[in-house]
Amino acid sequence: MKKIRLLLIAGLFFGILFTSCEKDDDNNTVISNDEAVEIIVNSLSSSSYGFTSQVEDAAELADSIYQEGKNAAKNLKSVNADSTFTITNPPGSGITYEYTVNYSYGIQMNGIHPEFFFNFTTNGEYTAPRTTSSNQSQGEFIISNLIAGYNNYLLNGSCSRTGSQTVKVDVEREFSSTINFVMEDISIDKTSYEILGGSAEVTITGTSNSVSFDMQGSIVFNGNKSATLTINGIIYEIDLENADIL
Repeated sequence: MKKIRLLLIAGLFFGILFTSCEKDDDNNTVISNDEAVEIIVNSLSSSSYGFTSQVEDAAELADSIYQEGKNAAKNLKSVNADSTFTITNPPGSGITYEYTVNYSYGIQMNGIHPEFFFNFTTNGEYTAPRTTSSNQSQGEFIISNLIAGYNNYLLNGSCSRTGSQTVKVDVEREFSSTINFVMEDISIDKTSYEILGGSAEVTITGTSNSVSFDMQGSIVFNGNKSATLTINGIIYEIDLENADIL
């Protein structure tokens, strides 16, 4: 009888221990890969006014300002501008957004070669099917290959977005996060202003329920408004236009 009681007590002890470990594991899951990808994709997508929008705007402005400056004056360094505006999603969009935006841009010389500099800030929010966010962003881009003879522009620079998100993948959770992108040799078509290639390093840091997280990944831009995101060794194909994970 004593042996049976000991076995029962031992079984109860290990059952409690196992349950406790399961709860600890659940609590330690600060942010899943899929949740991180959801936030990253919406930070990039043009449908949620992510950084793809700024890349394409920078290319279009580079084209316009360079040609205007070249035709108007020999001193291209004098061509610069600053603008602030509010932008909202087009009617009927599946993702809604509203941002106050400031663009500061112009032509500068790198030795004998003209470059287009593009600095920006945004402040606003978006609502996507699985994510809502209130955030601020900033970035600095340099576009080269302005002169004739190059089929595509080349963009380098960095950008970041800081804010709070509510994400519902499996369960609904709230995060505060900062996402940083370092973009390298982003090739942009001079006619359509679409991204053709290049890469970026991405980090996402933040907190959820007072527990911090820090994840790193990489992005390869494939053209056709698509990209490949690798985070924690897992590969995701993403749609840059519609914020979809394929």
